[in-house]
Amino acid sequence: MVQYTKRAIEDTFLRMVTEQSLDRITVKDLVTECGVNRNTFYYHYTDIYDLIEKTFLREKDRVLGQDYTNVSYRDALEEVIDLLLNNRQAIGNIYFSKGKEIIERYLKELGDEFCGGYIRARAAGRKIDDQILYLVTACYSEAFRGIMERWLAEYDGMKKDGFVEALSRLTESTVDIALNEMEKLGQEMGIV
Repeated sequence: MVQYTKRAIEDTFLRMVTEQSLDRITVKDLVTECGVNRNTFYYHYTDIYDLIEKTFLREKDRVLGQDYTNVSYRDALEEVIDLLLNNRQAIGNIYFSKGKEIIERYLKELGDEFCGGYIRARAAGRKIDDQILYLVTACYSEAFRGIMERWLAEYDGMKKDGFVEALSRLTESTVDIALNEMEKLGQEMGIV
């Protein structure tokens, strides 16, 4: 029952923030719309911002919680893009109000987990120092975050399929080169 109530609150919030700016949503409006009382809301969340964090965490875990061992980068990227597109209006309404930092943190965590998982899988069996691997992951994660942020803001141009194909080819074609170079650097510096 508790999970059902949390899901109902989060789904109602996503629907509301898709239709209006975050600044216009109050806890009172949310609980009225959802059919729960304020105490129920505050039992699960400290405030609207905590609700945002937990809602996007649930969505991120739903997509990234899968086993991507036998899934191509392109297919995994498409799932991440679908997650963002399905919530694009809500993300925009939060981003362009008082929730910009939350969306930036969400995209950073999404990038860290998504890119990190892919890079760790590609680095398996290579002799690369953990600190160097961290740098490679950080570079790709930050690029992912920035590209996603920009794409969501300026979406009119490239369609989803073209965007996914371009970004997956760009990433897939450069990760192995970067890892090879970092493996060589580690050997040259004696930090393998």
